Amino acid sequence: ISIVSEYNITRLKSAKAKELAATEAEAAARLAWVEAETSHKISRRFIANLSHELRTPLNSVIAFNTLLLDAGLSTVHSEYASSALTSASALLDLINQVLDFSKLDSDSEVLKLDIKPFYVLDICEELKDIVSSRVSSTRVDFVVHCPLRT
Repeated sequence: ISIVSEYNITRLKSAKAKELAATEAEAAARLAWVEAETSHKISRRFIANLSHELRTPLNSVIAFNTLLLDAGLSTVHSEYASSALTSASALLDLINQVLDFSKLDSDSEVLKLDIKPFYVLDICEELKDIVSSRVSSTRVDFVVHCPLRT
């Protein structure tokens, strides 16, 4: 009888250990899920706050450059203001895209696509404005050749 009861006690202890291990694993999985969900929410909130903090002054830069262009500047200064406006607008578009991308994994948000016509020549001009200001202090000749230009 003593051997049988030791066997039963050992089996009971083994079953309790397995049950305890399963419960601990389940609790660990729940904790990991809560941590991941919390991290995800914090990340989304951070991106939204950061994009807001960047967009506010950037909108001001865009507005002031627009005012400068309307002020009747010389040709050279008008080109500088136009280049700054193009760069600021491109940066604002990028920030908006990052914010839209962060909304993709949110169940409550639906991403809407804007379908707009665009002109390749305008894109080439904007590219020229952005890149030429970067290479103007170097000894690099930067040329945009667009065969569509008439």
